[in-house]
Amino acid sequence: MPVKKKNKKKTTFNSLALMVKHGFDDVDKRFDDVDKRFDDVDKRFDDVDKRFDDVDKRFNKNEGKLSVIGEELRLINIKLDSLEKRVEAIEEILTEHGKILRSQEKELKLIKKELQEIKTEQKTDRGKLLSLEKRIEKLELKTV
Repeated sequence: MPVKKKNKKKTTFNSLALMVKHGFDDVDKRFDDVDKRFDDVDKRFDDVDKRFDDVDKRFNKNEGKLSVIGEELRLINIKLDSLEKRVEAIEEILTEHGKILRSQEKELKLIKKELQEIKTEQKTDRGKLLSLEKRIEKLELKTV
């Protein structure tokens, strides 16, 4: 088969310059598109950076609150320890007073019993009465 000859146009400097210009225009458009993409990425990074700044501010704010709460808890624990010690001391005092009251109650029962015996005997033993009076005085002094 015979090869067809194409009509070749002569390439002129103007046509060559136009081709180069169109090539550069296409490259400029591509660079503009890339620049727009980079601008979009920069905006996204700025948004993310703002969000991290907001999160950081919240953490700092909460950290301040937590340190205040921690200090308040420490002070509450100190007060609680002091109250526990006071309660223990009061408990010891009440236990001791309870023991004293029980012994006095026993002593009063004995005195009442002896008084009852004196009443039933119909004899008045001065010595026993004085002894009972002294025991009553002792009990009265202990309760004061």
